[in-house]
Amino acid sequence: MSGFAAFLTPAEAEAMPSILAESPPTTSTSPTPAFLSRPSSGVAAVCCLPPLPLPVPIIGAQVFAHKGTMASLDELGHGTHVSGMAAGTPDKNANLLGQAQGTATGMAPPAHIASYKVCSPSSCTDSNSIKGFDQAITYGVDLVQISLGKPNVEYHSSGIVFGSYAALRQGILTVNSAGNDGPTESILDNDVPWILHVGAAIIHRRIVLCGVGRNTVISKAKIVKKAEGAGIVWLNSPLHGNILIAAPYDIPAVLVSYNDAMKILDYFSIDKKPTGTISFRGTDMRNGGILKPDVIAPGVNILSAYNLQMGPKNTKKKSDASNSRKPANIFAIGAGHIDPSAANDPGLLYNASAEDYIPYLFSLKGYTSKEVKIIVNRPINCKEKKAADELNYPAIQVYLGATGAPMKTVKRTVTNFGEANYTYTATVVEPSRVKVEAKPKTLQFKSIGEEQSFVVELNLTAKKASEKDKVMEGRLKWVSGKREVSSPIVVVT
Repeated sequence: MSGFAAFLTPAEAEAMPSILAESPPTTSTSPTPAFLSRPSSGVAAVCCLPPLPLPVPIIGAQVFAHKGTMASLDELGHGTHVSGMAAGTPDKNANLLGQAQGTATGMAPPAHIASYKVCSPSSCTDSNSIKGFDQAITYGVDLVQISLGKPNVEYHSSGIVFGSYAALRQGILTVNSAGNDGPTESILDNDVPWILHVGAAIIHRRIVLCGVGRNTVISKAKIVKKAEGAGIVWLNSPLHGNILIAAPYDIPAVLVSYNDAMKILDYFSIDKKPTGTISFRGTDMRNGGILKPDVIAPGVNILSAYNLQMGPKNTKKKSDASNSRKPANIFAIGAGHIDPSAANDPGLLYNASAEDYIPYLFSLKGYTSKEVKIIVNRPINCKEKKAADELNYPAIQVYLGATGAPMKTVKRTVTNFGEANYTYTATVVEPSRVKVEAKPKTLQFKSIGEEQSFVVELNLTAKKASEKDKVMEGRLKWVSGKREVSSPIVVVT
């Protein structure tokens, strides 16, 4: 990327279609390594600068937000927090005012961070984000992690969008948080398909549901405490009904009536993958054929490094009364929790190059050569158009019935990165009211790096039964002896 600076009148700027108005993005952050069993390796670049000294291996830092004697310091705490999560050195005695005691560590402590400060308390602009991307590309980073964004922004008006596209052309993946505007739906930050979006999940469900039965509640409480449980919800039996009897417990506990116990059990049984309230819910209406977020990972109330000037204060803890108390659906969890071990040996990959996204951009409403040129940073003509569901995306999302034809066929191509002479067989978990068939049903690879294509036919078999059946979920799995390559299927009617 290249550029220049000039003072222009409004009329002169209007005559130059490539001139973009500054539009400030917002920052977004929310004991992941232990939960994911993450090995300590990797190289990352983040777009904010933490203060020094910090137990993070920073090998370079550059400031774009503003200049001055304090320019190299983190003034908001955001860059420090993100850097600590990415590559913070393990601290065995971490806690926050006595809470969350244990070992705090970044995802990849040996990683080297090239840090680019693009935001300050008074400025967080697209132009600074572009400068950060430009420098990261020049430096040759392996990965760009940027927790900045604006929901529902036009692609050709976002510096993060075409900065990430420029990185993609150099083989650099950009990872972005899904944003903190949840649980409202369809407001994903920087919702282009070439950015990997990660939603925030909740894992600390150490509250034990326990029935009031034969053994004493005090003895049960001691067992829960020994197992490091955080608390107990006592579920009254039909015999006791609404009679609540208190007892001295060793850990926090609450006793509920039998009727309330049944409501809790009903809720617990349907919410298998709880998602943080702040985490974005997809999918963006502009990208109806692309499932977002891509994956979820533990990301709520993370204890990480912080700026001492912005550090915690000994204030009373408040409960989260904003929890939606609704089951997390496919638009909240994407493909589900990431599995780093399986990701290191994926077996099959769905490849896509920077050029593959150009026909997709031309398919967007109102996008002509003028808008696409801004994103790809070169003159471009429309040779073909490709809808979002035609991209070689691992997830499959289609519209059937009232919102589309009753039948849809999508094509995907996978590359073998497992072993030579290997066979995968398709198994399908069908969405309700939809018949799904993969053709062919087996993929036989003779060599590593070999590509094979398949199609998935989706047929709506019945009319919508109720409003809650508007979105149906399923899975396509390519299964071999020791690998399972799973893709979510979403059908909207």
